[in-house]
Amino acid sequence: MKMNTILYCTATCLLLSAAGCTSVQPSTSTASNTEANASSATQPKSPASSLATVALQGAWKGRELSADSDAPCYLVISGKNFEFHGADTNEWYKGTFTVREDANPKVFAASISECCAPKYVGAADYAIFRLENDTLTLTANEPGNLDIPSGFDAPETRRFVFKGK
Repeated sequence: MKMNTILYCTATCLLLSAAGCTSVQPSTSTASNTEANASSATQPKSPASSLATVALQGAWKGRELSADSDAPCYLVISGKNFEFHGADTNEWYKGTFTVREDANPKVFAASISECCAPKYVGAADYAIFRLENDTLTLTANEPGNLDIPSGFDAPETRRFVFKGK
């Protein structure tokens, strides 16, 4: 865990020096979540300087809290790309993502480019997440649902806890 902290701090310092120490301004938009989500699904922002994006990098192993199985699931984040493999080995998703740092909790906005279910290819998927030490908690809606989950225990969502890197 110490090595992860050192790597995270080093990466953060490099990003801040390269980005000129810019800060994220809170959104003042009063548009509905659906409009904002639809806009970000079609015009993703570059997460290159996102501290949360840096912290998410790597391989995560966890389990789905909202499932009846204790079998592991996996999430791999590399740059702007993600790959998820569910406890059911036939369930998998690949795509790109951005992080909305101005949201509380932070929002993981995914665009699915490949997956086991053809109906989800090209769909947007929204999740909220939090990082605490080496634990990633993530709650997601079904791909194609343009609403952001209302909370970590929101009904009709999938909930995951991953241990990192």
